Amino acid sequence: MKKNYGWIIVALLFVLGVLNFADKAIIGFAAVPIINELHLSPSQWGLIGSCFFWFFAISSIIVTSLSDRFGAKRIITGMVSLWTVIQFASIFVFNLPSLMATRTILGAGEGPSASLSYHLTAKWFPPKRRAFASAIMISGNYVGPALFAPLLIEIIVSYGWRTAFGFLGVCSALWIPIWLWLGKESPEDIGLPVEKTQVSHEKVRWSALFPVLFSRNFIFTTLAGFAAYWSLSVMIVWNPPFLATVHHLGESGLKWIAGLPWITIALGHPIIGYLSDRLLQWTGDSRKARVYVIGPLFVISAVCFYFSTIVSSTPAVIILLTLAPSLINMTFVLGSAIVSESTHPSLRGSAQGFYIGTSSVAGLIAPVVFGEFIENAGEHSVIGYNHAFLLTSGLVFVFGLCQWIFVDPKRAKTSTNDEGVMLAIND
Repeated sequence: MKKNYGWIIVALLFVLGVLNFADKAIIGFAAVPIINELHLSPSQWGLIGSCFFWFFAISSIIVTSLSDRFGAKRIITGMVSLWTVIQFASIFVFNLPSLMATRTILGAGEGPSASLSYHLTAKWFPPKRRAFASAIMISGNYVGPALFAPLLIEIIVSYGWRTAFGFLGVCSALWIPIWLWLGKESPEDIGLPVEKTQVSHEKVRWSALFPVLFSRNFIFTTLAGFAAYWSLSVMIVWNPPFLATVHHLGESGLKWIAGLPWITIALGHPIIGYLSDRLLQWTGDSRKARVYVIGPLFVISAVCFYFSTIVSSTPAVIILLTLAPSLINMTFVLGSAIVSESTHPSLRGSAQGFYIGTSSVAGLIAPVVFGEFIENAGEHSVIGYNHAFLLTSGLVFVFGLCQWIFVDPKRAKTSTNDEGVMLAIND
């Protein structure tokens, strides 16, 4: 039982991801009734999508860095407690400022979730099993919206969108005591030996992280993450209203269609993670195992975004807008693996925080950009959507291609800091 306890941690973090992304996605599911009730313009709705990410990045960086000192378990407990309070507070939202306030605070609370989960999973699994374990863990992020989409939309239609927010608050509140009971910081907590590659008790100066953050590998991996987060925020904030208003998809259809991209990502993550780990075991080459898997997915995603602006068939658009964000977001687990394998264990939480935090800046920009395109198009909103999707296609193609060309984990070399601690640094 003890030897497999890491999978209990993965299961708990999987459920955490389910709740985390259900919290994110609900704003898209409730988009039409919220816009109608609060009389929001496209630019105002873009602002709602953006404000979730105002403090998301800085929270991810700062709070995940604190986990290196105080432990991920404590940080996660406080983080989920904040989510719970904010979801209940959303019941009392009746205007634009109060909606922005709750979404902003919720974003700050949820910012560290993914990076903390990657960081904690890395403590329980060695490098050759890490991508698959991380893929199973992070797939909860995408199971959440897929699992909850029909139920949340039904609650929104039958009881109002505020009730749906309150329902998610109850779910988060139920998770906390289970986490306090079963959650553990590292294998040491249950008396298991710890591999040197997983945990280090040596003190490392925070400044030792700078060579990693300014390395070519980290920069281009993060730019690819930026493109992935751009498509993710678009999928959450704008895809549901696009399908409802431009393609006239009714509530009954949207109830099931809204979950398709999330199901695709959830199923794809373990497959991609397993494939990548197997390639690493077979070849011993991180570039072939990680980068060569990421690159083609970005190119195909860019092509799907492009063709979504050309075809007029609603089923074809649904398929393209399911594949486009799904394929690119499957790569987060491999980007995280690259970051983990390039950073000293004592600074891994900080590095993951910077990776996810910096990537998530796209979520601050993309919803506003889409809103401006759509509002400027006036009555011809489809033109605004098409221009925004074309921009997304170009951004995904360029940043994905750059990672494919320039990231090479084989170039990682060891360097010694002032305290004699060996650090992994990328050229």
